[in-house]
Amino acid sequence: MGKRPNAKGRVDAPGGFAGIPRVVMKHPDYQSLSGGAVKLLLELSSQFKGKNNGDLTTAHSVVGNRGCGAKDTVKANTQKLIDAGMIIQTREGRFTNPGGRCALYALTWLAIDECPGKDLSVSPTSTPPRKFSLKINKNPCPETRHGSSQKLGRQNQRDAKGRYSSPQKLGRLRVVT
Repeated sequence: MGKRPNAKGRVDAPGGFAGIPRVVMKHPDYQSLSGGAVKLLLELSSQFKGKNNGDLTTAHSVVGNRGCGAKDTVKANTQKLIDAGMIIQTREGRFTNPGGRCALYALTWLAIDECPGKDLSVSPTSTPPRKFSLKINKNPCPETRHGSSQKLGRQNQRDAKGRYSSPQKLGRLRVVT
């Protein structure tokens, strides 16, 4: 079957598309990023063309003209993205004259592509380096119950049979003989 040219919402945008999946945007690691780091992440996602994950750069000559700030700001925001697990470095940059080359990065929610001639230090993958999921927050571990920051200091109690018991239920339960 061919493409429907007038399908609602399916028009290719001139110049391409840059997007971040909702599951990534709802993840606490993304939500803790600064505005400058998010802007840099959007710039990296706009460089992704479908088959070049691993060949994305934060070189100031590329992203500095797009409002990502000074060289030190770009460097700091790049490190924030690495620390948050949003990107990984696929090639180390070097500053030699001649022969200098920029550092390259990959978005962690996409598989790393083969980039011929780029001399990547990371091998291509068929699956993403990181799987983003919100189920971790919805189903906390019963040992710690850390589903949110509000529950961090709580202790879990066990009954005589070793089962977890709720502190609220302890006052309501009566032993019937």
